[in-house]
Amino acid sequence: MTTTVNLQTSQRAALVSASVDKPIAIRLGQQELDEVLQLARAEDRPAGNFARMVYLLGLAVYREQGFLTLQADVAQPARSRWQAASGLVNEKPIAMRLNSAEQADVEEMARNESRRPGNFARAVFRMGMPIYRQRMQQ
Repeated sequence: MTTTVNLQTSQRAALVSASVDKPIAIRLGQQELDEVLQLARAEDRPAGNFARMVYLLGLAVYREQGFLTLQADVAQPARSRWQAASGLVNEKPIAMRLNSAEQADVEEMARNESRRPGNFARAVFRMGMPIYRQRMQQ
């Protein structure tokens, strides 16, 4: 007996699968990663969802300014002599999933800044963390 299956997918399903298929990896320093995981847990959110929220806060700042702004010591975390050269935890990146329009925006903005999408997203995420902390204090 043969059964037929509807192989057409809805637009929404296509958008969801596109964003799930290609998450952006945000690599952070160990202390920063620990803080993000703790804050995500406190809000009962997955780390990727938390990262997306903070990224969007930073994206508003980036779009307003038109350029990336990071203090020299924030741009690259300090590292011990045992860490890899970058000082980032490469084994445990946070997978930030975006919809297809947001994904295209990240790729375009990263290209304009001469950065990789993950590096650009990390910089914008870090621009959003002070805003997040400020809102949490209020």
